[in-house]
Amino acid sequence: MVNLPSQEALLRDIKQHPLTVLVMVVCGVFFILLQTHGLRALAGWFMPASHAELFQLSNIWKLWTPIFVHYTPTHLLANVALWWIFATRIEKESRAKLLFITLIAAAVSNYCQWYYRGPDFGGLSGVDFALLGYVWLLYRFGGKQHYRFDPILGILMLALIPVAATGYFGKYSDYAHVSGLLCGIVLAGIKLLRLKMAKQ
Repeated sequence: MVNLPSQEALLRDIKQHPLTVLVMVVCGVFFILLQTHGLRALAGWFMPASHAELFQLSNIWKLWTPIFVHYTPTHLLANVALWWIFATRIEKESRAKLLFITLIAAAVSNYCQWYYRGPDFGGLSGVDFALLGYVWLLYRFGGKQHYRFDPILGILMLALIPVAATGYFGKYSDYAHVSGLLCGIVLAGIKLLRLKMAKQ
């Protein structure tokens, strides 16, 4: 039997992790719009087809919006579940840090997926992989005990990268996964270097 959280516990989680919850809500709103009005309702939120269009000031914000677009219930639930697992650990320490990592990881992973596969994609998975890399390294080497999570989850996520690249199980944003993971690792490496320098 699954023990559901009480209303008090749920409200406490929302108050403690407003940024995490906000991203989940926006993803949910986009999903409802997509299911009720089709792709046309979100057409203006996808990245444009060319560099010239993308880097116009009026379009640069579209570098981030694909993270809110999910096409199926499974796609949405898997991504927001992973987001919750990793994002709450970071937001508990610093909301500004979570926002910074999310903005950098979304821009990097979305751009890489767009560059190699075009604008027809969406999902939070690139950011999820970035958070995986960041949280895992800071837990293992940075003494962040509150970043601890089930290592089986990390192994399964890493195993998804080569499996998704085969295309056997459908279309995945494989470039977003790899670039997101590398982005998280780089950000974690910078943080570890700063922690090391602070101890000297």
